[in-house]
This record gives sequence, C-alpha cells and structure tokens, in this order.
Amino acid sequence: ITAVNVGPDQPLVVEFSGTPKNATAPLRISIESTDHTLRRSFTLGGAEMEKHLGVVRLKQVDFPVPEFWPNSWAQSLPAKPVPLASAELPVRDKDSAGYNIRVHGRFVYVRDGTTVLGADGLTVHVYDDDPVFDDYLGYGGTDPYGQFDFTVYWDPQLGDDDPDLKLEFHTENSEVLVKVWFMLTPYRFAVGPWNNFTGDDLDVGIVSPSDEADNRIPHVLTTNTRIWRYVHSLGHDTRFVKVHWPGPAEDGAFYNRVTETIQLAGDNSWESGTQAHEFGHHIMNCLSSLPEIDYCNDTCDPDPPSDCGHCVWCEEDEAIAWSEGFADYTGHAIPRTFDASYGTPCLNEYNMSRLRVCWIDSLWDEALDTEGFTAAALADIDDNSWDDDAHTPGFDDRIALGGQVILDVLHDDHAMTTMAFLRDLMARFPDQTEDLWWTAMNSGLNLDAAPPDQVFPIVCTTGQAPDVPSPNPNLGFYWPRPDDDASGVRGYSYILSADAPFRPYETMSLDGDSLVMLTGLAPATYYFNVLSVDWDGNWSVDYTTSGPYIITEPQPRNLTFEAPTGWDFYVIPRNTPDVTINDCPMPPTLDGMQPTYWNLAGRNEGDLGTGAHLYTALDLDGVELDRFNWGDTPGWSPFMVMNDGPETVLGGLHTFTGRLDPDDLISETDENDNAIGKQFAWRPPTATPEIVYYSAFAIPDPTGGWDSVSDMFKFYNCRGLNFTSSGWWNAMVLWANNPATDYDLRLHEMNENAMGGYLLTEESSNQPAGWADAVLVNRNQLGSLSWDASIVNLSGHSGSLHYQHVISQQVAYGDSLTEIMGDQQYVLLREFEVEFLEEGFLSLDL
Repeated sequence: ITAVNVGPDQPLVVEFSGTPKNATAPLRISIESTDHTLRRSFTLGGAEMEKHLGVVRLKQVDFPVPEFWPNSWAQSLPAKPVPLASAELPVRDKDSAGYNIRVHGRFVYVRDGTTVLGADGLTVHVYDDDPVFDDYLGYGGTDPYGQFDFTVYWDPQLGDDDPDLKLEFHTENSEVLVKVWFMLTPYRFAVGPWNNFTGDDLDVGIVSPSDEADNRIPHVLTTNTRIWRYVHSLGHDTRFVKVHWPGPAEDGAFYNRVTETIQLAGDNSWESGTQAHEFGHHIMNCLSSLPEIDYCNDTCDPDPPSDCGHCVWCEEDEAIAWSEGFADYTGHAIPRTFDASYGTPCLNEYNMSRLRVCWIDSLWDEALDTEGFTAAALADIDDNSWDDDAHTPGFDDRIALGGQVILDVLHDDHAMTTMAFLRDLMARFPDQTEDLWWTAMNSGLNLDAAPPDQVFPIVCTTGQAPDVPSPNPNLGFYWPRPDDDASGVRGYSYILSADAPFRPYETMSLDGDSLVMLTGLAPATYYFNVLSVDWDGNWSVDYTTSGPYIITEPQPRNLTFEAPTGWDFYVIPRNTPDVTINDCPMPPTLDGMQPTYWNLAGRNEGDLGTGAHLYTALDLDGVELDRFNWGDTPGWSPFMVMNDGPETVLGGLHTFTGRLDPDDLISETDENDNAIGKQFAWRPPTATPEIVYYSAFAIPDPTGGWDSVSDMFKFYNCRGLNFTSSGWWNAMVLWANNPATDYDLRLHEMNENAMGGYLLTEESSNQPAGWADAVLVNRNQLGSLSWDASIVNLSGHSGSLHYQHVISQQVAYGDSLTEIMGDQQYVLLREFEVEFLEEGFLSLDL
C-alpha cells in the first residue's frame, strides 16, 4: 500500500511483482484518491485471453432469418465504418490488371436464444489471404439490419493471379468501440477464405457467430450504436465511447467520466436498460456536465469506502438524484424507441412509469434526493401516455414534450440538479408551466416555490365607480387571473366588507372562476376584498381591495316619452321603414291603404328597472292597434320602437297615440303621463265619378284618443274621401245601408300635408238617420279643383255604407224632361244655361 501526491497531468508508475494463486484469474488494482476511487482488472493469461487475442469464427446461418424492417430513417443514419490504422489500401494503377470486387451479405445474431437481429455498426474488413502477409483490400460497414454491400479493389501480384478473399468483422465504428475490458482492440469475427476467387461479386451470404455465447458481442455493439443513433437523430452528438465487455461480474456496470468508457459485466449483455443507463451518463457528460458525486453516503453502499453504490428508490442527495435519475430515464425511454425504429422490441428496458418505496425500509423517500423520482418525471415529460400515480393521487401527467426537448435543455442550460433542469424547462415553455407542475407533482417533485401574485385590477362589471353614489343594489366584479411561479392560481377567497377594507380569510370561496355577482345589497358603503391561492396551497401575500362603493336608496321609476336628437315627435307614423336612432322626421304626406310603420321613443326615468314586462302600445283613434314588449328595462334606460308594423290605416284624419305600460302593470311616480298622441291625415284614393262604392270599414270615434293630444286645436277623427270637380256641378253623396245608422258628411279643401288635411270645413250635411247626406261643389264658381270629404260618426253608430261622386249633365233651356231615379240613386244634377238677355222671372216645374 503506497500513498503519494500526484499533480495534474503527472504520470504515476508503480512497480509490482508477485506470484498469483490462480494464473488465469484477473489482476485487480484499486487506486483511491480524495474524490474518486478507480478500480481496474487485468487478465494476463488463460483461455479467456487467448480467445480474445484471436478471432471468433462465423458460420453460414442454419436457422430462419426474418426480413429486415424497412425503416429509411434508421438506414439514413448509419454509424461510419473505421479503416485499419496500420494498413494501407491498394493503389489503383491505370496500367495494371486490377479490378473492383463487390462484397455483400448480412451479419445476424440470436438475441438471448430467441430473436434474430442484424448486427448494427460493425466495420467489415476485406483481405487477400496470403501465406506471409495478408493484403488489405478495403472496408465497409453493416447497416442497422446487419447488411453490408461495398466494393474493394484487387490488383494481381506476381504468382497470385486470383485472390483468396476473407472478411473480418470488427466491433467498432465511428461512434462506438466494443472491446475486451483489458484490451485496446475490438472483437474480431472472421469468415472465409474464398480461395482463388475469380469473379467480381462476392456474395458472403448470411453469417452468424459459431459459438452461441458469442452472440452477446454484436448485441452490445448494436444496442450502443442504436442509442447513439437516437441521440444523433434528435440533433445532438456524443463523443466516441468505448464499451468494455465483459468486465468482472463483481464490478457490475459503470461509466468512467474521465476516460469516457462504459464497463458492462457479462450479465448485462442482454440488458438494454442497463446499457442505455450507462450511455445516459455519457450523454450528460457530452451535452452538459456530470455533477461531482460522492456515492459513499451510507445508503446502498455494499462495502464502503472501496465499494459504494446507489439505489433507484432510496434517498441520497440531489447530485446523485440528477445524474443517476437522468441515466435511469435514458434506460427507460431510449430502448422503448427500438420497436418503432427497427421492428423489434428491446429486451429488459427500465420501467420508470410507477413510483416505488425504498427497499430498505419500505417507506417513501424524499423525491428531490431520490433518482427514481427524477427518472419518472423525465419519462412523463417525454412520453405521450397519460398516467396518474397512486402515490400522488390528484396529480397527473399532462405534458408530452418528447426526448429532443429534454436533450436540448440539457445541452443549452447545463443544469446540475433535477429542480434546476425542470426550471430551465419552464423558462423555455412558459405557456406550459402549469402542465409541467402537474406532471412533476405526479412524480412527487414540487416546482412551486412562491405564492401567487395578488389580484389586479378588480373591475366592477355592474358599472358603479368608487366613491360615486349609486342606487344599483347589485355589485359585480371581475379580475384577470394573477400569475404564479408554477402551479397556477386555483381560486380565491373574497369578502364584501362594510365601511373599511378587510383581509379575507384563507379559505377558498371561489374555485377557479374570477367573476362574482352580489345582488340585493342594502344601502351602505362597501369594499370588495380578494386573496388568491395557487394549486400548491400558497396564498398571496397581499390582498386586493376595491371601493368604496356607495349604494343609496333608489329613485322610483317613471316611464316618460323622450324624443332623441333627430326625432320630431315622440310617436310618428311613416309609410317607409327608414327611421334610425338619430333620424325620425315628421312625414310630409301619408298615403292610406299603404303600409304604415310606427315609431315611438321613451325612457325609464328612475333607478329601478321595470321588471319582466315593459309594453309600449300604439292606438289609432283610441283603439289599440299594436304593442311591443321590451322585457326588463333598467333604470335611466331609453327605449325606442322603430319601423314596427306594417299597419293598415284608411284615408282620413286619425289620432295616432303611443302608450307606455298600457295595462298599468308597472308602478310609477306619475301614472298620468303614459300616453301622448298627435293627429295625422292619410290621403285616400280619388273616387271615380258615378261609381257607387261600398265600405264595411268602421267609421272612427270622432274624439277617440283626444285625451292624449296636447295640441290647442283638435278636429274630428274621420274617414276620408277624395274627388275632383270633373263636372260643372259635383256632389259627394253618402248613405248608410241601415236606415237607423246616422253618419254626417263634410267638405274640405284638399290638403296633402300629413299635418293639414281635414281640418277646416267648407260645408256639411247633417241629415238624420235614414236620410242621405251630400255636399255640393259648383265648378262654375270655384274652378276645377280636387276636394276632400269626410265621414264623421257623431252618433257613435256602426255599419256599412255607400258613397258616390255625382256630376251634373247639361240640358237645354226650355226642354221638357222625364227623369227616373233608380235604386240607390239619391242625387241627380242637371244644368241649363240662361242667357243674360232673357231677364225676368223663370219657372221650373217639377
């Protein structure tokens, strides 16, 4: 035992001699320093050494070989073959008789006695077998399915007209070298020779190790090459790695960060998880840095200080949890990609999908210091399968970022602990922070280290402003969801306090939503106060208050008419539906028997709403014609009926009235201002002379609706008629079909203005019931004009009627006539002329 001080880059040479008890057993050397223990074993003789100094013979397969999996992705990323460093390729001489020889075939092996696989990443060397020195002809490599196909050049030599071809398969490529743990060179497999080969195409066929035990050698190379290819396919590369196999069984599997070598025991040959685990250390060493680790911590240490280890589910420290947990993750995740990539599932991968207790005491250990929890979290972050671990009920795997993201963050941010890595991941994907927290919590790792921000701002959704009195007894509030460092805001505690702010109790009263409506509040001064809480149970340090909100006694409601800007009156009829909020003029004219649209404007003057049913009604001559339901109308709200209808209105003068709350369902401070109206004239069609017209339409109440009209002068509502003075003498005649019905007839100058028709009476006929009424126009005195006539119902009767425009006929002075008045003919007009010289008394005998 020797203790020495060795400086950086200073070699240490120790001379040793001794006689072994077993010459075939390995020589073991242990070097211990302050920070590290280095153990090495050397085989100095025996059958094991003799075997690996030579070559392993191959045979043509004598078992079924499946077709290779046609995966272009894997074939596009082959590990490059490695030429022999000590050999030179033949020089091509254009004058020589040399030629190219194609060499192709396939190298397969049997995994664990059951599954045939192609050897991935072997370097194939081709020789011309000569008695003294073999000529090196060239090299190629096997693809992911063990296939090789390349060309070598052979040049005849003196006395050697045909080559004796043989092949060696070395367990190395540009990325991985698999070798005997005590040797520097790879394993070699040989096949051939093909003596005196005369062709230019050597079909090697399908070859496989002759000794079943030797199948483990190409499997170790295949597995580690495929692990490298996985990393390379995700945009990263690892440095060249040496795999020592088989190491001593008692040493197990480990990775040397200094020499960048992986040592595997013979028992690890078929363990895809173990090999990916050790390669995971190499990935971390190449893409980031391996943390400094002291494995001797009295946990899972078989023989400290010379033999210290680690356990997957037992607590040690953060450095071990990160380094070994990442490697456990690669042992879980990478082999699982082999099935999709190569068509054959891996063998003996790690399973980090379920959390477990420590085997020492069967208790759950601290997740942050236990490698298994790190591995489980990384596996959840990688895969797209959902799970909810029984150890962490209520938390589940909500994220699937894939392996590339994990390698990207490892490479870019160089985390040295699990929590540092997870926080780097959160920084890269801020929009998925909360899903990452849930996923980490599924593996017992809590990323939430701070309380959420306080609520800001609080918005009053019911329109009240702080310090401004309002009769609205309802207060509504909304606020945006505050930020949180990891878990996200889960809910809130709020309280409505009187007279002063008050911190809410830390008991969640609002789960998730950030919208509150408080109704029916009594008059007082209020403050609304809110605390936020995140999913980890952390309450915001400060609470937020909004106020004061001053609720006063409400002013009672009163429905009134209110004409907006651009409206000439409160209730307006029009023949066209063209009214807008700011444009409703009086109609210049109105045509009867054409569509009439009604428009009304009002307002709820008061703080209280109207309740469920606010109706506005349209009356014509005191009779309801239409109504409109506004529903609940808030206080101080306007309401407008625009372009409603169409309604049918006959020609004549009519009182057009709007009424608010026609059924008196809504209590108001003034119940006597709910009706307002105005008289408008609709133009009737012009009657054709001598045609008898029948009408069954009711004649309106002459004063119907007058109580709603505030104009100083009001005129009788009437049915309007129109005629032209087409004869020299003209009469408009009216009679009722029922002798007991009495209508009156009036004559008016025609006025087309909707505000001017049927106002002044030129003459009237007021015959009693059973009599016809007529008004006369003498064109000789008044000229050719159009005239209006109105039917007025002063008696309040109802029933159908007839009317007729009668014109005069010319007769000669001195004639004797016989006239017959037919049925429904009440007026005959005859005109004769008397010259001015024929003065004196004239007689007309009837």
